[in-house]
Formats: sequence, structure tokens, C-alpha cells
Amino acid sequence: MPSLSIRGVSLHYEDRGEGAALVLLPGALGTSETDFAPQMEHFSRRFRVIAPHPRGYGQSRPPKRDFPLDFLQRDADDDAALLDALGIRTCFALGWSDGANTAALLALARPDLVAKLVLWGGNSYLAEEDLKLYRESRSIETWSRRMRAPFEAVYGEELQPLWSAWCDAMEEMYAAGGKMFQERLTRLSQLAG
Repeated sequence: MPSLSIRGVSLHYEDRGEGAALVLLPGALGTSETDFAPQMEHFSRRFRVIAPHPRGYGQSRPPKRDFPLDFLQRDADDDAALLDALGIRTCFALGWSDGANTAALLALARPDLVAKLVLWGGNSYLAEEDLKLYRESRSIETWSRRMRAPFEAVYGEELQPLWSAWCDAMEEMYAAGGKMFQERLTRLSQLAG
């Protein structure tokens, strides 16, 4: 798997196929393998598929993942810098969960770069109901074996502390107002216009 030094960290990414660039952005703790293995195989027959591991996740470690309030925007900025370094001038961005949030932030920051956007499982703000779900799933022992296994293969004993740190970050983000990009949804829909 190739890597590039981007914004002071080494970012690993998958790069398969040829054609228009299709960027796959994973969810919380996710990597290309945990979140997109079937999609990479399928889409690389028609597109140049680029699937980065966000800083501190998967093979983009070290550094150890941290979660400042703007970590999703930081991931979007990392992705933009990676695509620029790869010479990608325009792409289709697909994001799942945190990757959906990152893809939306990428499109808002760089509308010149993102031609089309597909988002699923993301959220533009945090609600109390979200925090309840995070609290209920805070212990990885509550996860199904099927859900836990791919992440344990990547993180081993680091999985629980990493997931706990992510849950803490969501609590902090909620306490700070809970708005990720809710106030910019109109702008995002105008970009799709």
C-alpha cells in the first residue's frame, strides 16, 4: 500500500484502477479494508479508486489518532492535500459515517475538487439520541463478533482505547454545540445544484 507525507504525517492509501477518480472515505476507525473491500474491487474496474486511511487509523499510524474538535475538518484537509499530491484535479467522493461527514466538509472546502458526492450514515450535527447510542456501544464487548473482528485485526488491543477516545470526542463535540456542518447544508445543496 503506498503512502505519502501529507501535512506532517504519513498517509497510507489504496490506489487501484484507471479512469475518473473515485475517493472512498471510511467511517470512524475505518480503513479501506474494513469499510470498502468489496467496493474497491467492484469500482476499480471502471474508476481510479483512491481509499485513504485517515491519520492515526489503520496503516496511517503513527501518529496515534487524536480527536481535536475539528478532527473531521482536519481529515478533509488531509484528503484534499493527498489528492492534490496525486495530481487529482476532480473526483467523485463517497463517504460512509465519519467519512460522509469528511466528504461533505471536503466538498464545502474544495468545490473545485469534488464533482459528485455520495454520503451515507453521516450526520451534520450531533443530537442527544446520537450520544445515547455512542454510550451504549462504548464497550466493544457490546459489538457483534462480526462487527468487531475486522477492527480487532487492524488495532488489536488498541481498539477499545481508540473507540473510547472517539466516543469522548463526540461528547466534547456535542458539549461545544454539536454542529459539524449543519449551518452549511444549504451551501452543500447549492454545490450539488
